[in-house]
Amino acid sequence: MRFICIEQPRRRKAERFERDEPILVHEGAEPRLVRMADISISGARFIDPAPPAIGASIKCNVYGQNVSATVVRRTRDGFGVRFEDAVATRINVVRAFYAGEYVRAFRSVRAAPVGKALLMWLFG
Repeated sequence: MRFICIEQPRRRKAERFERDEPILVHEGAEPRLVRMADISISGARFIDPAPPAIGASIKCNVYGQNVSATVVRRTRDGFGVRFEDAVATRINVVRAFYAGEYVRAFRSVRAAPVGKALLMWLFG
């Protein structure tokens, strides 16, 4: 018996994880707290009653990592950003993403059943 896995098309390049936590954002000289609604390795969405303009450059502190980003959209309750595509920024995002609280989403995957299914498929 063989199985086929079909995945639904994705709207985004990277998986997004819902969050609800305060994040320090620097826009210009004034730092301020906003709420992070979700995050991925490519960007995030923040809840903010006074969102910056589209195209504005910001810096945010995500689990101790300073990340540069550009505002790419405004939402009804805040704004969305795309993280800068520089190597240093990518390293900071990956460190924050996979070493911080975000890894909890992956803990529900159990390795033994997945490994067994793969072995059965290969040798069964």
